[in-house]
Amino acid sequence: MRNRFLPKLIAIGAVLVVMKIPLSTINLKRDERANRHAEAVAEITAAWGGTQRLVGPILIGPYSTKEAPHSRDELRMVPQELRIDGELEPKSRRRGIYEA
Repeated sequence: MRNRFLPKLIAIGAVLVVMKIPLSTINLKRDERANRHAEAVAEITAAWGGTQRLVGPILIGPYSTKEAPHSRDELRMVPQELRIDGELEPKSRRRGIYEA
């Protein structure tokens, strides 16, 4: 009984070792693609994205003071309350097979 069990155990171990090679190759390829995806998304957002700021109307008027009548500064006035109705239309950008 023992003589029949040992060759089978060795054969199963050999098959496991041989199957580990394609699995490690697939894992390497998956990691490489994940890194490329992260790089592509970073490139797309650097070129198209970035922070955006929505600013309402600003009234700018020149003024001077009695202490310095020849110097002119600008007075900037903003509304106390501002309501804006609008829609945002986000778009997907592509670089090769990757999308962001």
